[in-house]
This record gives sequence, C-alpha cells and structure tokens, in this order.
Amino acid sequence: MTSVPATILVVEDATGERITLCGILEEVGYRAIGLEKGADALKAMKKAPFDVVIVDIKLPDVSGLDILEMAREINPDVAVVITTGYASVETAVDAVNQGAYAYFVKPVNPDEIKNTIANALKQQRLALENKKLVERLQRSSKLLFETNEQLQNDIAERKRIEEALRLSAQQWRTTFDAIGDAVCLLDDDAKIVRCNKAMTDLLGMSYSDIHGRNCCELIHDRKEPVQRCPFVRMKKSRRRETQTLSLGNKWLEIAVDPLADEKGNITGAVHIIADITERRRWEEVLRQSEEMSSTLLKNAPYPLLVLNVDNSIKYVNPALEELSGFSLSEVIGMKAPYPWWTKETWNKTSQDFHKALNEGAIGKEELFQKKNSERFWVNINATPVIIDGEYKYYLANWVDITERKRMEQELKEKSELLEVKNEELQAQSRELMIQEQALVEKTRELEVASKAKSEFLAHMSHELRTPLNVIIGFSELMLDGAVGDFNEEHKQCLNDILGSGQRLLSLINDILDLSKIEAGKMELRMRNITLQNTLETLKNEMIPIINRRKQNLELIIQAELPPVRADKDKIRQVLINLLSNATKFTPDGGHLRVEVVREDRWCRVSVIDDGIGIRKKDQKIIFQPFRQIDSPLPREAGGTGLGLAIAKQIIEKHSGQLWVNSEYGKGSQFHFTLPLAMSGTVYP
Repeated sequence: MTSVPATILVVEDATGERITLCGILEEVGYRAIGLEKGADALKAMKKAPFDVVIVDIKLPDVSGLDILEMAREINPDVAVVITTGYASVETAVDAVNQGAYAYFVKPVNPDEIKNTIANALKQQRLALENKKLVERLQRSSKLLFETNEQLQNDIAERKRIEEALRLSAQQWRTTFDAIGDAVCLLDDDAKIVRCNKAMTDLLGMSYSDIHGRNCCELIHDRKEPVQRCPFVRMKKSRRRETQTLSLGNKWLEIAVDPLADEKGNITGAVHIIADITERRRWEEVLRQSEEMSSTLLKNAPYPLLVLNVDNSIKYVNPALEELSGFSLSEVIGMKAPYPWWTKETWNKTSQDFHKALNEGAIGKEELFQKKNSERFWVNINATPVIIDGEYKYYLANWVDITERKRMEQELKEKSELLEVKNEELQAQSRELMIQEQALVEKTRELEVASKAKSEFLAHMSHELRTPLNVIIGFSELMLDGAVGDFNEEHKQCLNDILGSGQRLLSLINDILDLSKIEAGKMELRMRNITLQNTLETLKNEMIPIINRRKQNLELIIQAELPPVRADKDKIRQVLINLLSNATKFTPDGGHLRVEVVREDRWCRVSVIDDGIGIRKKDQKIIFQPFRQIDSPLPREAGGTGLGLAIAKQIIEKHSGQLWVNSEYGKGSQFHFTLPLAMSGTVYP
C-alpha cells in the first residue's frame, strides 16, 4: 500500500522564501501548499487537515501566533513551526508556550527544517499509535474485568448450590429438578439412583434410560469404573473429587461428593455435572485478551508504566526499561517516590503525579534520571483506567524529549546571541545610513557634474565637426585637382591632413555618441530585422580589409532563426566595432568567425577570433571609455578607446548584455544578446 505523503501548509508573505520552503519540503516527498496571507491559511485549515503548518510570525493581515492558536483549535495534533526574520527570546518563548513545535530564524537551514518536520511527523504518528494502544488496552481491560466478575458470580452460585445440597437433603430433593446443573445420586456401585431434568437434557436421554446405569458408562463409555473417574478417586480420598472433560462439542466439569452413614461408611455420592462450555469460551477470551494486552504492552514503541490502585508499580515495558535503565524486577511493587524521580523535582513531580492520578495528564513534561544518574526529559500522557465507575489502575506512557529540550536550550542561547548581534547590526545600520546619506549627496554632485560634462562634450563635438568638415572637404578637393596640380610631396601632405581630419572626426563622433548615451538622449529606431542580411552585407564591406591581412571570415547562422527587435544602424555599428577589433588583434592569416544562435527568447551573437587574446586584468577595463590595451601586433594608427564602451551601452539599451571570454595567446570571444521579435513586420 502506498503511503500518503504528509501535507504541509507554508504561510509566508515573502514570495521567494515561500517558494524556497515549498521546494525544500517537496524535494523530500512532502506535499507542500504555499499561501501568502494568513486569512487564506485559516480558510484552508478549516477545509482540510494539515500535518504541519509553517508560518511567519509577522504577516501583513494575521499574526503568526493567531494562526498557531487557530491551528491548534482545529487540529490539536498538528505541529506548528514558527519562522521569523526578527528573532527574540520573548517571541520564541511565547510561541513555544502557545504550542509551537519549533521556532526558526530566517533564512531557514534546509537540513534543520527537514529534520524538524520529520521529527514532528514521527511524534504525531507515535502519539496516534499510543492513543490507539491505550484505547485497545482499556477495551481489553474492561472485557477482562467483566469476564472475571461473571466467572466469580458463576463460581459463587455453584458453591451456594453445592453447600445447600450438603446442608439439607430434604431441600435438595424438593428443588432437585430445578437445579441448572446436571445432578444425580449414585449408590455405592456408582449406579444412578436418581437424576434431575438437567441430566436428561445434558445426555439427551430419558430418565428411564439413565436410571440404574453406571455413571462411567454414560460419561466415559465404560461399564466398569476407570481409575481417572472422580467417583473412584472419591472412594479412596473420601472427599470431593472433580474432573473436567469434553463431551461432543461441550465442556463439562464433574464433581463427586461422598455420602456417608452415621458410621462414616461411604454409601454413595452426589454426582454434579456442570456445562462450562460458555465459561471455557470466556476463559479463552480472557486468556487471549491477557496475552494480547501483554504483547501490546511489551511491543509498544513508547515506554509504558502501569500502576495498581495503591500506586505500586504493576508493570513497565521493555521500552521504559531501556530508557530508564531500571528493569521490571527492580521496580515492580515500588511506590512513590519512584527511582527515576530526581531529588530536585520531587515536590513538583509528586504534586503533578497525584493530580494526574485523578485527572490524567496530557503533554506533561518532567525531568527524570536514569539508573546511571544521567538526566533525561519525558513528555507524559497518562490516564486512570476506570471500569464500571471503579478505579482499576493507572496507565502512563513517556516520550523521550531530551533532544528537543536540548534544541530549545540551543535556540534560547542562539536567540540571546542574535539579540546581541541585532543590536550591533542596528548600530552598524545607523552608521550605514549616515554613510548612505553622504553617498547620496555625493551622487547628486556627480550627476550634476556628469550632466555638465555630457552637455559640454556634445556642444564642443558639434562645434568641432563644422571646421573639420571644411578641412576634410577642401583636402579632398585639392587632392582631386580642383585648385590645380600638386607635386607628390604636396599630395602626401594633403593625404596626411585628410587622414588626421577623418580620424579626429571619428573621435568626435564617438564622443558625441557616448555623450548622448550618458545623457539619455540616444534614440533607437526599433524594428524587426534579419541578422543574416546585416551580417552578409557587413562581410562584403569587410572583405578588402580582411583580404589585405590574408585573414578569412566565416558566418555560422542557426537555421530558421527568428528576426530580432533592434535598431539596425546601431547593431551594425556594434558589429563593425567588434569585427574591426578582431581583425586588428589577429595576426595575418588568422581566422574570424561570427556565430548566431537562439537561446530561449534571445538571440546570442558571438564574434570569435584566434588572435592574441586579452589578459584577465585587461578584461575588466576594456569596456571603460578611453581605455585601450597594448598589442604586440603591428596595427594601423587610430582607435579612440570608446568603441567597446559605446557598443556595450548600445546593447544594454536593447535590454541585452555584452561580455568577453578570452585566454591570452589563444584568441577572444565577444558575445552579445538581443531580444527576438515575437510578431510584426520584418525589415531586411
């Protein structure tokens, strides 16, 4: 039969902690139900029982202690575990006094909560088994006493009849046929002189068939008396002899009393046959009941103690022997104070004990000592056994809670330590608040300075671009021969002017882009674009540079890749920057690769080279503005140190990420992510 997993209710307003707790419990096979509000938890507990309730002591609508009280009213056996992020000794003691099984400070240790839940469920199961055991013992005991009283009544009745027969023969003759047992009068030869109606009914024969026949013939099926016959033994002993035997499906108890004359000579006998079939059945029931009671007591998982009416020890089971170290032979018959009582708590224990004798005890906790003087704590559940209004004996079971008490002490000590730590943290928090206020003021100053810087750079970049465009334009006109021919030396000078102007313009454009980004003025034209088209176009544009370095560029694009949601020009700018860096830092004849794959709802683009790589220390600074790393490779002049900083800002504006993986001497991998387009028009 498959066991039903324990159901645990988790009441926690913090979503993350509630999900974490449920995950921990479900991981070990429990059925966890998480609720945010205390009111919902109270409704849930009224609809269906829970084995364990884990509740935050501070909820937005209902106190955790109120839920504890309500849970105990709905189901007294439920184990309630209190959690809190602000521990104190008072709350811990208050929660435990109100019936909480355990008390945890968040964040909760998974192993501790698992062990606590397992112990709580084990204690519930054992308490239920103990309750059933007590009920079965009570029923068995009641049946035992009822049967015993019935047997005593039967024996008393039979003795009364037999005594009456001895005292008055005349009275015996008058009431002979009214006797319930089979009675007959035997002569000296064991022949039946007279019998009553009960005898004829018992043997199923008429009076005439019985009269004059030997009793051994009727009972033992022998014409002559046998040695085991009570009549034969009576003649030798000259006193009452009895025998119990079975006849068909009946059990008979035969009693033979001698009849003597005035001289004491045996003249015959009174032969009484009692049908004890029902009594034998009850005796068997009683025997089985006693055997079952003994087995239940002996095999009970909890220590059990049985006291007589005079409070002397009647029985202790093996579990109690093992826990206390005292054997049954050592303590049987002992009265209070019992050997496991501690001298320090005799007065309290004695008062609790005498009260429990009359009222019972549920969940009473006592400190006892073992035979070797070791101390241990027990939780006592006890009840007086009353049958038909009469006090018969006292039954108590123990639960060893030494470990729980140890944990409670540790919890108390930890709570005190937490209180001290909390005071220290509060002092640190106040200090941090002061530092935070100073930091806020500093941040405001930096924001003002940054805004002024961005505005200055944007203004100056705009002002510088105008004369640069004029310089670049006239340089190109002069090189084209618009103002006449120049010799080679003049042309070289113009080319230098043109190249320097273009590099300066590129630097100004980068500064302007960075300023716009930092000022939050960069606007994105978001569309659904296909990266394959963008990359193929870009590859064609890069071919002259790549061929000049005898490098090759490979595009690997996942099949049926959905379009991305992005600004095409800005993404092109990022790709140009990454590919330009890759070709600069890769030796001639090297290999470049661009990979594009789908990752859930994102597209990941990777620009990979087999160049010189980047040192670990440099990987932390390459995305900072105006930061460049040294390269052992000869490369073209230029580079502002702004390309990667701008690229990172652009990708983050798209809600993506840009990062690098590199091992010095083995190449670099630059990755960035873009969101996939879910629907809409796709632009090439």
